[in-house]
Amino acid sequence: MNDLAIQLTEDGSRHLYEQIYEYIRDEIKEGKLLAGEKLPSTRSLAEYLQVARSTVELAYGQLLSEGYIEASAYRGYYVCRVEELYQMMSELSREKGDGADKPDLQQKQQKAFDYDFSPNAIDMSAFPFGTWRKITKEILSGDRKELFALGEPRGDNDFRLTICRYLHSSRGVNASP
Repeated sequence: MNDLAIQLTEDGSRHLYEQIYEYIRDEIKEGKLLAGEKLPSTRSLAEYLQVARSTVELAYGQLLSEGYIEASAYRGYYVCRVEELYQMMSELSREKGDGADKPDLQQKQQKAFDYDFSPNAIDMSAFPFGTWRKITKEILSGDRKELFALGEPRGDNDFRLTICRYLHSSRGVNASP
């Protein structure tokens, strides 16, 4: 394990953890840190760089999430084998090309999946819009004033009774609804 010769700048343009992350990432990409090689502990690297340990932990966390390094409990952090990742990225960039008539990389990736699980979008092609409209129409049609009533101030009686039963069976608490 050798100390990393990271030169940190505190000019405010980039966070310290980003500088540490980018340095280690580039060292791995360039083959200067080999697969299986042990990285310094967060404590020793933080001490060497004279930064907070949490700063190094943030950088290592980002490297972990991107698959550049792996953590082994009670042993430390090790460089991962990442050649396959670069081959996949280079194939995608070759497919993209420089032509304006080709779809961009994001569209290519979206076409590769049947379902969109991203938290920022709704897959309307799989949403049962007709069923939803029918149920909504049935509920809101007619004179259904009770839908807008405030209800029991203490909550639904059946629900309160269910909570009492649960508390009795799980905690031995005797309560009344």
